[in-house]
Amino acid sequence: MEDVREDGGTEDGNRSGAMIPCYYHGMKSNNAMMDIETMQLKKLRSMTGEERSLFVYEWSEFVKSVTLARIQNEHPEWDKIEIANEFFREQFPDEWTLLQYEK
Repeated sequence: MEDVREDGGTEDGNRSGAMIPCYYHGMKSNNAMMDIETMQLKKLRSMTGEERSLFVYEWSEFVKSVTLARIQNEHPEWDKIEIANEFFREQFPDEWTLLQYEK
């Protein structure tokens, strides 16, 4: 496999056919994905530490709200405590297992 630079090209300058392993469940990454990832990295690197922290916080709140909505949709009969317990169990399975053994 060829070494692929951050910009998606290879050492010989080939960008059109450059495919690299991707972290998306074995998918191969194409040039459009590389361009998007490169733009995202540039944006993140241009942010201050405070801006990156705020971005991560806002993204985690979004993921939390979507996950809670999914759990509530899957189990409409559950109350807020049961939904919160399921959320915690999904997000922190190792800790959840430890809590169950401590009872």
